Amino acid sequence: VVLDAGAGQVHFLDVGTTDAKLVASVPLAGATRLRLSVDGAWAYVLGDGALSTIALTGDGGPAVVHTTKVQTPGKVAGVALAGKTLVIAGATWLQVFALDEPETTAPYAKVLLAPEVAAVGPIAADLSPDGQKLALLTANNAITFYSLASPGQPEQLATVPLLPGKRLPLVRDLRFD
Repeated sequence: VVLDAGAGQVHFLDVGTTDAKLVASVPLAGATRLRLSVDGAWAYVLGDGALSTIALTGDGGPAVVHTTKVQTPGKVAGVALAGKTLVIAGATWLQVFALDEPETTAPYAKVLLAPEVAAVGPIAADLSPDGQKLALLTANNAITFYSLASPGQPEQLATVPLLPGKRLPLVRDLRFD
């Protein structure tokens, strides 16, 4: 999958053979972030104030089946997807979505980050494979963990400094494994 923000397209490629080929394109203006479901049946694309759900396996090829308006003030630090939970992380807030029915995206209330996390600003986010824990990487080289056991009220669990005393964000991304 390739996001072509300049052309307002999401391109789907078949790379199962030695010659990759374009299978389909879906117009989505301003697409900036994309996550695929583990089963490969759904793509969730953030762009232009909306979260779009794309069915990848339907008749006629990939197509947008649902769009949810989202308010993303400021820069989006990361979008994470695991199981039936999707999280959009901004500089001072989190927005958690339930994906119980893939064709819909049900948003929970937006949650403000703890002041000490918001002060340094998240630069990446990821969810545990079961969707129950969120990790935010911040610009001060620390990871803050949240419990999403109650998705509408994420609970801050711990902050772990990775490179104490280092000023620049030397770590750029993180992944649960």
